[in-house]
Amino acid sequence: MEKKLRIQLYDEEGRLVEYRIVTQGPEMSSGPKFNHEGLFRIEFTLDCKDDVEKAKTYLDQLIGSLPLGSKKSRKKVVKEIEGPKQREELLEEVIGIAVDQDQLIELLRTRGFRFMMYDFLETFDFPGLEIKDRHKEKYQWMLLNIKTAKNPKSDRYDPMLIFGIQLLPDHDERIVVYLNGQFHKSFKVSVPEKPKEVFKKTTMTKFPHYMIEEEREKFRFELRQLEADPERKPSKFFNRWVEFVENLPKFPQAKSE
Repeated sequence: MEKKLRIQLYDEEGRLVEYRIVTQGPEMSSGPKFNHEGLFRIEFTLDCKDDVEKAKTYLDQLIGSLPLGSKKSRKKVVKEIEGPKQREELLEEVIGIAVDQDQLIELLRTRGFRFMMYDFLETFDFPGLEIKDRHKEKYQWMLLNIKTAKNPKSDRYDPMLIFGIQLLPDHDERIVVYLNGQFHKSFKVSVPEKPKEVFKKTTMTKFPHYMIEEEREKFRFELRQLEADPERKPSKFFNRWVEFVENLPKFPQAKSE
């Protein structure tokens, strides 16, 4: 029997921030990738003295009592999910442990998923992805981000598992899932009385309907440049549109014309 290790990390307020099920041997040999100061739950399978010693070492490394096995960045390298089985397992995993939408969204973020509006999703022209017309503009979409480029249009996403979550104009408890390019299921996840995950706290920009795609693409590119360097002076083009684009970070040097 292949031993599995279940890892659940929580923040200071008890919210789940990471959930993984991995093969126990390689994980305990390499050790945790970073220290964790909050709450945690680790489930080992121990059937010999060597397992017990490795588990002790793993826990000491996790809480910082022992140094990590090697110098590793906390930044995660996200890979595409390999195959339909892994996508279904991830889907059932997040559905099974999310008690509300805040937790579901946070859990997906820890796995590398990122929000986008449908107009941006549409620009990637994913082959084989067929989203129903009634879902396109109704939901905001979470996709697995594989690569972040200097220009948003060159970002890479895995379109084979997509979550549609409605934040605008109000939260809706019903969530839709597209698996392997097709509508798979819808399910309900309760919305907290005071949701922490709201549109204004996401990184999704909402463009006016009269802004053409070339202008949106140019705006997204400059927005990413400004996010990387807040001291950068915005262009006249950016300043001309800034007051019409919703949900933007504040750039003191940006002035509407």
